[in-house]
Amino acid sequence: MKPRNLAQAILFSLFVIGLVFAARPSVYAAANRYVDPTGTNSGDCTIPATPCQTIVYALDQAAAGDTLLLAAGTYTGLGNQHVIINKAITLDGAGPAMTILDYDAGTPNPPLVSKNGILEIRASDVTIKDLTVRDVPSEGGTSLWGIRLYLSGGTIDDTLIDNVHFLNNTSRGLELHNFTTITDLAVQNSLFDGNSEHGIRISSDAHVTSFDIKNTTFQNQGVAGIRHIGVTSTLQDLDVDNATFTNNTLAGVQLVEVYNSIVQNSSFSGGQYGVWLGDTATTVVDPNGLMTVDSNTFTDQTLSAIYMEYRDNPLANANTVSSNTIAQNVGLLTATAAAIDVRLHATQSHAAVNVSGNSVTFSGAFGAATAAHALQVRGGADTVNVTENTFDGGNVGNNGDNPPTSGIVLHTNDATYGAMKGTAMIHIAKNTVQEFVNGVTLFNAVTPGFGGVPATAAININHNSLTGNSDFGARSGDPNPADATCNWWGDASGPAGEGPGSGDAVSVQLGFAPWLPTS
Repeated sequence: MKPRNLAQAILFSLFVIGLVFAARPSVYAAANRYVDPTGTNSGDCTIPATPCQTIVYALDQAAAGDTLLLAAGTYTGLGNQHVIINKAITLDGAGPAMTILDYDAGTPNPPLVSKNGILEIRASDVTIKDLTVRDVPSEGGTSLWGIRLYLSGGTIDDTLIDNVHFLNNTSRGLELHNFTTITDLAVQNSLFDGNSEHGIRISSDAHVTSFDIKNTTFQNQGVAGIRHIGVTSTLQDLDVDNATFTNNTLAGVQLVEVYNSIVQNSSFSGGQYGVWLGDTATTVVDPNGLMTVDSNTFTDQTLSAIYMEYRDNPLANANTVSSNTIAQNVGLLTATAAAIDVRLHATQSHAAVNVSGNSVTFSGAFGAATAAHALQVRGGADTVNVTENTFDGGNVGNNGDNPPTSGIVLHTNDATYGAMKGTAMIHIAKNTVQEFVNGVTLFNAVTPGFGGVPATAAININHNSLTGNSDFGARSGDPNPADATCNWWGDASGPAGEGPGSGDAVSVQLGFAPWLPTS
């Protein structure tokens, strides 16, 4: 048909366009599918007035991109647990207090489905939000989990868990499982409470990159709030921000073999450790280090607020502990401990450890512990920079230990972690260290006795304020000296002890002149 005028030309063009679109496959917008425990498993779940009854049925009807809207109520039993999410969907509840996914231990596993807790994510682009996952038990001797990400040999990308409560699950709240690569995972605005092992666990063969945990609370876990156990797994680009960790038995955060990650703006109270960093006894399969612990608040751990131990493998990249506030009642310590405890085995070559801008304050009276230190460095550190910290011992005194309560303890030899290296470079500058027994202590724990500095080690203690410490501002001993010049000892006349003045005492083998005449 040949158009003879403008009107016919327009009509002809519209006809042709219509044919083109008619030949293309139809594209449908993502659908909402409605689920209610009082509903009926029939139809396609798209009519709000006639919702489906179970999550599994609605998921079977759904296409990628759909949203399953869960009404208020308790979802349990067959069709609501051991749910495998194998397509890109959003599971959206009516709020954690209203929408409860509660495990029924009397419901058998469906055929051919492993014991995978309540929800198992096996697809990318999945969102779980505004609901509670709770009460998953052990079955057949296997401790289960609330939600698991698991795609053996595959990759799961872009997962969001938002405003989800994980309560009283026997094993873990959220499990990132073996042989799975997980990228761009976010957990936000959520609660992990009373899970008998961990709130979140990255298992021994998982590989996780770009993991954000924000505005989330971890409390009363049986072991750790967040745990990465290393072995052959990897964890990179973790960002824990504005989280709360309360009374998690072992640690708020326990990270083994982690690279380029940060814990920041978070609060930690109770438990043995706040943040625990370290290595594994196996061969490292990925770089470690570049770990930053910054601007957090720690209150009354029973051992250390920040614990760092690299024993079987080197710290490959520098770690930084900065701008944290630590308050410790020494009566709650279960053993002698340091608020910031750095342990680096002498058989390895380690990157730098930087400790800067932190505040540590002690209070109370000793119970089980015999001493307490603000910062302790043991073993074969290569480079340690301790700058612009404020360490306040609160005049808590000592409880019979040696070395006594100190602001900074440098172990020149240690039975477990080995001796300080002759190539060690330890720089202690611009710190305020006050009201301890000793401000700075150099101690050989093998002999034992004060001193033991290797002849070629560079230990520089300069431009610090060392005041109000009851025995020594700085104490060392034979055979070799360290540099403690240009410090303020609390009096213009200089240090007492080996010095000529009436400030805090200085011991032998510490060069103290010149000193600062003012603070």
